[in-house]
Amino acid sequence: MTLQADELKDFAFLSPDEINGRTIPRLARRILAAVEARSEATPIYLEHGQQPE
Repeated sequence: MTLQADELKDFAFLSPDEINGRTIPRLARRILAAVEARSEATPIYLEHGQQPE
């Protein structure tokens, strides 16, 4: 991966357990939902990282 100095200063590969401590709650929910959907091979619809009621 080549980083553009004016865009990114760092990147990391994280386990799902590390996501909550590294990003805002709304983005963490979206990432974790994507990880779960990928493992189940099931598409899901989210609004702000949560399934609408």
